[in-house]
Amino acid sequence: LHKCIVGGSAHAVFNGKVMVRPGAQHSDAQQSNRNLLLTNKAHIDTKPQLEIFASDVKCTHGATVGQLDDDGLFYLQSRGLSRAAARNLLTYAFAAELI
Repeated sequence: LHKCIVGGSAHAVFNGKVMVRPGAQHSDAQQSNRNLLLTNKAHIDTKPQLEIFASDVKCTHGATVGQLDDDGLFYLQSRGLSRAAARNLLTYAFAAELI
């Protein structure tokens, strides 16, 4: 699992590769790349890859890129948080799985 938070006018790149070599039968591999863009100028290039050279394996990969949810921001603000505090809380929640 790889997560990236990109703000300002930053540019992030993820190029991940999982290789299952011949003879690695019954391998179970997952690759997930999740990305959060904090501004309209930030961008990310993501390229998850699987190279499988064995026949009896279970392998998955995927990538997502998104921004903070407006409904989530509205909900937190309606409960008394400032917009900045709501953004910080949702950004922290995005990364908390890794901490």
